[in-house]
Amino acid sequence: MEKNGSTIRRRRSSHQVRNLTGVGLVKRFLAEENGPTAAEYAILLALLILGAMATIGNIGSSMQTIYSMIATSVDAAFASSS
Repeated sequence: MEKNGSTIRRRRSSHQVRNLTGVGLVKRFLAEENGPTAAEYAILLALLILGAMATIGNIGSSMQTIYSMIATSVDAAFASSS
């Protein structure tokens, strides 16, 4: 332990640091009681992302059609003025 002013900090051992990454993190996540709630939020987030991706895809193809029409109009305007 380290005493720094009025606070006491505990140093983490290398074992504790290792448990914060990879398998240890997954095991701790599964052992916590908040795991099912977090899983539900993860599923909800995934569904929202999928919905956003579908919406953005539809908007993207509509925008591509609009820009193609604009490009055609601009090309026709330049061709007729030359």
